[in-house]
Amino acid sequence: MNLFALACTLMLAAPARVEYGKLHGYLSLPDGDGKRPGIVFLAGGFPGGGVDPRGLPFAEAGAVVLYPTYRGTDGNPGAIESFRGEVDDVLAAAEWLGKHERVDRVYLVGHSTGGTLALLAAAKSDKLAGVIAFGPVADACSYGPKELRFDVTKPKECERRSPAKQKAKVRTWIIEGELGRADDAKKLGGIVVANADHFSVVEPVAALAARELMAGKLALEPAAVQDAYDGPPPVVSDPSGWTVPLPKGFRPMPGSDEPTYRRGNQVVMFQRLDGPIAKDCAAVLAASRGFTTFKEKWGKHDICGLRMALRQGGTELVSLTLQLPFAPKALSLQLIGPVSREADLVALGREILPKVTGPTTWK
Repeated sequence: MNLFALACTLMLAAPARVEYGKLHGYLSLPDGDGKRPGIVFLAGGFPGGGVDPRGLPFAEAGAVVLYPTYRGTDGNPGAIESFRGEVDDVLAAAEWLGKHERVDRVYLVGHSTGGTLALLAAAKSDKLAGVIAFGPVADACSYGPKELRFDVTKPKECERRSPAKQKAKVRTWIIEGELGRADDAKKLGGIVVANADHFSVVEPVAALAARELMAGKLALEPAAVQDAYDGPPPVVSDPSGWTVPLPKGFRPMPGSDEPTYRRGNQVVMFQRLDGPIAKDCAAVLAASRGFTTFKEKWGKHDICGLRMALRQGGTELVSLTLQLPFAPKALSLQLIGPVSREADLVALGREILPKVTGPTTWK
């Protein structure tokens, strides 16, 4: 589910505005009765706070979810303090939620700047059941002076706002994708999820955390976290009869006209061609400007591959396109990634091809 769909779902769930002291937040209550875990979900960004679709897995699992806001934001009194007074605001939200008639224990879950806030709160209170921080920083001053409302040249101001300089009073889990702030996660003793980035890591791992939490056994073991992100290997198929299983870890990319999947910095795109293709690579090359050709093996057939160098912004990329002679229409399987990792793309193609099945026009 993409973030737009998540947002729509959240709108249907209609978190209600609640007030506690001088502040307010937005509360999502599940159906039914009885006590259950409460989640204070801390959105990322600056100034942060408010409803975040990334908290939906916890609401869907049946937890009570509070999305707080902070001083100086969303109509609240006071001024933004950048990871100082906001920590007190988080703890005020947690205290209020802990007194709710439907809640038996309270966890903090935060993403990005919300993850940083969650860790700072964990160092200030021992009344929390636990803290999950997605993509926090070790040093708050790394966010830069443009976003921070204090003098970043003063070491003490940075230290008092930096999770690496604090000691948590409750159990914490720190999680980040290897393509995100992985170095920060390592400094903080966190879990680095292979092939994930700062954003894609949140939803699948939050869903795992929600399941474990509701079952009363929140553990977030590294292997389970990686498996949750990877999910089952996707299989792309067509009514004409072809099937292309992809390796574990590839996830759909929403908004594409044709099936497109991503794993880390590798992208696989499928494009249905208008008809069959020739066996002669020279003929294929003649119809494809800007490419060079190569050959790969699919069963007993030598299939033509097309290579093209690309540039996206300042990044040098390479595209390797494998043309599969399915009947009645051929399929183009395009692998895209950094040119510096071209050998990995070649290996990926050779991993995929032996598992591909389908009717062919070739004898």
